[in-house]
Amino acid sequence: MGIIGWSFFPVSVYQAISQAFPALEICKADDLLNEMRIIKSECELDMLRRAFAIAEIAVQKVIEAIKPGMTELQVVGLAQQAIYENGAEYEGMPQYVLSGRKTTYAISRPTYKVIEKGELVQLNLSVRVGGYSSGVGRPVYMGKMPAEVKDLVSFGLEAHIKTME
Repeated sequence: MGIIGWSFFPVSVYQAISQAFPALEICKADDLLNEMRIIKSECELDMLRRAFAIAEIAVQKVIEAIKPGMTELQVVGLAQQAIYENGAEYEGMPQYVLSGRKTTYAISRPTYKVIEKGELVQLNLSVRVGGYSSGVGRPVYMGKMPAEVKDLVSFGLEAHIKTME
C-alpha cells in the first residue's frame, strides 16, 4: 500500500494497518503523486493564468495608489481589494509588502511601518483561483530611484531571468 503524505502519516494508523494486515507492504508514495501533478490539464493552466492575470492587476492598482505616508498593511489592503474585485477566491500566499530595510529580508511580514519617500518597497502579491495560486513580485521605489538601487534591482531581475533558463 502506498502512503501519500508519508511525513505526516500518523504512527498509530501505520501501526494499526500493520497489525491488521501483517503481510501488507507499506511504502512511501509521495513521489508518485508529485510526478502526476507536474503535468497540468488545460483547465489547471487556465486557472493558473487567471490567477496570474489578477495578481498583475493587483500590482498595477497598488503602484497607482501607493504613496509615502501609507503603512505596509494599508498597501496590503489595496492589494486585497484588487484581487477580490477581480475574481480571486483567496490569497495564494500572504501578501508581502515590505519597505525600507525589510526589503533585504527573504521573508518578513507587513506591519504598520510607515512607507517613506526614498524607500524601496517590495511587493509580492499572490492570488488563488480554483485552488491554484500564482503571484507577482516587483520592487517599487518611492521617488526617483538612485543608480546604486537601480543596479541592485537590475541584478535581481537578471538573476530571476537566469533561473528561468
